[in-house]
Amino acid sequence: MRKEARQKLFGTRPLGGIVYGIVVCPKCMQIQGIKIEGRVSYGCNGCRQRHKISKIKIWNRVNSPEEVAEAVALVKEKKWGKEKND
Repeated sequence: MRKEARQKLFGTRPLGGIVYGIVVCPKCMQIQGIKIEGRVSYGCNGCRQRHKISKIKIWNRVNSPEEVAEAVALVKEKKWGKEKND
């Protein structure tokens, strides 16, 4: 993968460890944390649809699996928090 494309996909974060991304499935709208380092696509746990990581929005990036649950909760609040309170 070209260096510029890699930086665009993974940001400027050091790539020494595993990077997890928080994504929203464009088909079923399920929010989930996935490993994005070195992967081209992922399978949604909700609808089983495969999506290319380079084509979807990565809402947040974290370095450890312990941070994934908290990051997913933050994205859920950001994306649907306002709608549920109305």
